[in-house]
Amino acid sequence: MFDPQLDIYNSMYSYSNSKGYSTYTYLPPEEENAEYPFVVMGNTGLNSGLTKYNLQGNITLNIDVWSDISNRAVVSSIMNDLLRGAVTIKGTKDYQILLDIPNTDQRIINDYSVENTVLIHGIMNFTFKIL
Repeated sequence: MFDPQLDIYNSMYSYSNSKGYSTYTYLPPEEENAEYPFVVMGNTGLNSGLTKYNLQGNITLNIDVWSDISNRAVVSSIMNDLLRGAVTIKGTKDYQILLDIPNTDQRIINDYSVENTVLIHGIMNFTFKIL
């Protein structure tokens, strides 16, 4: 039986790559010179309960989108595309799973973590229900 967190993570990673986005499993360090925009697959979590026959609960997945200050519209577009991809997930090999839209959030902020640079940072927090 597969881990539902890993299934969701892999599904969204594959979706992001299939759309042509540079997608990382880590925030690339400055010396890697990753080109903007790029997507970073973040943390997952599982809040579960068991019934007599099933695993039920919620899976969370965090995804970040990074770009330079001039590409806010691009970040917004990538985030919208990733949201549309998450909506299409209806299950995995072993689980029925749906995006819990009311408990999914996203925001775009200015980020000043790189010296003398303003970046655009899109933050997406997905919640999926295991049915």
